[in-house]
Amino acid sequence: MTNDVGHLIIEASLIALSARERIPLREAAQRLRDGDPYLHAEYRLALAWAVHHHLRKAHPGIEEVYVIGSTLEDRARRTSDLDLVILGAAFNETDEDALCEMNRSISEAYRQTVGGVPPDFELLDLHLVPSELGDHPYRRMLSGSNAATYRLPT
Repeated sequence: MTNDVGHLIIEASLIALSARERIPLREAAQRLRDGDPYLHAEYRLALAWAVHHHLRKAHPGIEEVYVIGSTLEDRARRTSDLDLVILGAAFNETDEDALCEMNRSISEAYRQTVGGVPPDFELLDLHLVPSELGDHPYRRMLSGSNAATYRLPT
């Protein structure tokens, strides 16, 4: 184990995936390295929960986190990103820098764990939506009936 946030989140997600799928940890990791589309989709949901848990502790101004896009399908590639819409109090430059660093760290740990991913690949696609912007396009999308979204409960 490591103290690096990225590695901790990647490892926690892998453990959660292994438990949920009822397969040994090594098998889960190998199937991700082999590119199993179903497991990659399920892994991204486990990753969303781990990131959500970390964000709630590290950034108390975050109100809601949603998973959107292709992660909600049951097929993903090793280079599929995880789209998260993060609603919260106004995000300042320090918040944005911390989230970028978290993304960098998680992406690097993911590349090391899964392999076969380009060096510039970023696993997370973070969309920050300040609370005061009630008419923000993502807010409208999240409330639309055709939106493929999943709200991670607080």
